[in-house]
Amino acid sequence: MTSLDYFRKVASHEVGVDYHVEAIKVNVIAIVSYTLNWIYTEYYKWAGYDFDITCISEDQVFIPNQSMQSNIIDVVDEILGQYIGTLGLNSPILSQYGKTPVRDTLYQLKANELARSEKNNMEILRHFYNRKYKLLELRTATPIGGI
Repeated sequence: MTSLDYFRKVASHEVGVDYHVEAIKVNVIAIVSYTLNWIYTEYYKWAGYDFDITCISEDQVFIPNQSMQSNIIDVVDEILGQYIGTLGLNSPILSQYGKTPVRDTLYQLKANELARSEKNNMEILRHFYNRKYKLLELRTATPIGGI
């Protein structure tokens, strides 16, 4: 499976299909950053496992036969490889996200509300992550192989 398929399916499961396009972008960037952080830091390898990321809700839900929504596919195809970085940290940030409000976590419903009020993706990302990670910036990863 390609990383493109992986991120399309995770985003199709994790993100509301009726979200504003900027909210979808923010969620996809958070999903990519989260995944790349686990891979870059070798979290599971250090714990003795032979995999990089799981497909259960402790990480993010990946369902192999997940139906994919065209508006989410379009966003993933457009921005795949973008992740959230910050000064002083070489790896992507651990960009946690969810449907309930938790400190330093992208609250998906609020992100959609901010997008509908015409905030751009960096303004939305900073709203949620800037308290923990200063000087956020979007970076682009080298092409991602299979997951």
